[in-house]
Amino acid sequence: MKPYFLSLLTVWLLALNYAHGSIRRDLRNIQVAQMDGEYKIDYNAKEIVFIDRESSFEDVLRCQKDSGKLLTYTEDKEFIACCARDQNLLGSADTAFDCCYPDQHLTGSHNTGYRCCLKGQIYDGTCHDPKPNCIEGKILVNGKCVCPSNMVETHDGHCRPLYSPVKCEPDVYEGRCYILRMDNGLLLGQDKNGFYSTSADSYAHSFGKFRFCKTMVCDGKSAINPDEEIYVLDMHGQYKNGENGAYWIDKGVRGDPLGTTSSSNNAGSFSITKWELGKHCMSGFKQGLVSKASLLGFVSPNSQACLPMALIEVPCDIHDPMNNCRWTKNPDRGADKLYAPFVSQFGN
Repeated sequence: MKPYFLSLLTVWLLALNYAHGSIRRDLRNIQVAQMDGEYKIDYNAKEIVFIDRESSFEDVLRCQKDSGKLLTYTEDKEFIACCARDQNLLGSADTAFDCCYPDQHLTGSHNTGYRCCLKGQIYDGTCHDPKPNCIEGKILVNGKCVCPSNMVETHDGHCRPLYSPVKCEPDVYEGRCYILRMDNGLLLGQDKNGFYSTSADSYAHSFGKFRFCKTMVCDGKSAINPDEEIYVLDMHGQYKNGENGAYWIDKGVRGDPLGTTSSSNNAGSFSITKWELGKHCMSGFKQGLVSKASLLGFVSPNSQACLPMALIEVPCDIHDPMNNCRWTKNPDRGADKLYAPFVSQFGN
């Protein structure tokens, strides 16, 4: 800045407009100073001194002392503003500038303006989560991308027709109940800690009776294909007191052993396929299912890892008189499998 023989007030006003750290009033949201030329930072005084070798004056830039704010740079060090101690200066000359908290970003447009919103949100007058961009044939329902009602989601996220074009029929059905005998000959159930494992039945281990469901209402009775997502309802619970009976097998946390949950949001998702003759193999729908020290857990992302087992269909309700019709004295003349209706205690 070249010297002027003007009043101190006039010099100060001119400094705001023409100093190397000139105040930009043409930008949006907050005032910023654009850093230019030679300057030094006085950390003790919390101010910036701009130096003009051709002038006897120095321009000093600092925040108002009683504002509680500090000089804060943009990431590229080109602009500076007065922000609260735990805020960052975000933006650009092409958009806007604002002081945002660490969990926020500056978002918006020239039409709507720019605001600090939580990371991941957008701004169009208000901050909100963006609508998902549905792909793979999915449609937006209640803010989520789902397959149309006449299609189901496969393990790789695609939608396929509800009825499989494959002619060979599956032999596992939703709404029916099964006990699961693992390759070691032991039944799957809960241990004394409420985790699923394979062990000899005892006071500390109760075998489970499992119902496979395509929805949380669990009112269907169609065949289950290997590429369909299912949820598993344990009708038994713990042997000691029956607690957690008719609860979902959960999805585990960070590889922890699987337990039970009453929340549909925490229910684990599974898939099941025919395996060697007379056996099936069960996996997570998008994760692998393994047994570690006899405890069940999901592994990610290998969805091909599955646990071989024998499925034995049993009555869902052991007090139903129709159980008399399940088989006769001649095992070769057994009646057709019966579907036992079930009213979900959880709803959707």
